Amino acid sequence: MRLHVNIDPVGLVRNAWAQQTPCPIEMARLAVASGADGIGVHLRKDRRHMRDADVEALIDKLGAPITMKIAASSQLVDLAVRLRPDMCCLVPDQGSEIFIKCGFDLGVVPPLLGMAVNRLNKAGIRVSLLVEANVQQVTAAALLGVGGVILYAGRYTRANPGRERDALLAEIRSAAGTAKARGLTCIVSGGLACDTVADIARTPGVDGISVGHSVIASSMADGLPAAINRFRSAMSMAGSNGIASAV
Repeated sequence: MRLHVNIDPVGLVRNAWAQQTPCPIEMARLAVASGADGIGVHLRKDRRHMRDADVEALIDKLGAPITMKIAASSQLVDLAVRLRPDMCCLVPDQGSEIFIKCGFDLGVVPPLLGMAVNRLNKAGIRVSLLVEANVQQVTAAALLGVGGVILYAGRYTRANPGRERDALLAEIRSAAGTAKARGLTCIVSGGLACDTVADIARTPGVDGISVGHSVIASSMADGLPAAINRFRSAMSMAGSNGIASAV
């Protein structure tokens, strides 16, 4: 049962001040030493969070699974093929937004997306897509030939507790069930925190939990080991089937 921690917020703080600290590599090492089983990094076209050298150092030296998130541009796909992360997740290119706020809507598949999936598959790199958390998107992703999906749970995590959140949780559960039926690895991401992770973690078909901002923000007050331990404790409330794995 595993947990991935996204360290993009660390790179964002470093780059905002044009400094060498805080160091994403050191934070990734501390996260793994504190109980994270893998690290996620999003390499943007303008390198606003992570730099090429960051990703290369993590893949070469960390000794833990790395998920590299990129847009489906030929330049970034070529870089992924060269660096060979454990998994490459293709995500929407949202221009100037600091962090991702949606998954792919595959009602119309962008030509570059299909080309990127094919290129990564031929290179022997495991491919996933960040998609909106519904059955239609998971089905469309499977038809593209990916090995997994990351369900974007942002609408769920932003919803108020009650009927709206319950309805969105039902959508996530249906999407996870479809992913399992299609033989896809299913990870959930998108603003998950200690008060929202338990229901996701107990969802059948969910293989992974991926968190970033909530853990990094909490670590600023309490330290990263305590933040990760608190998140794992929240996940464990889901019971024996609850703690999800991220690969």
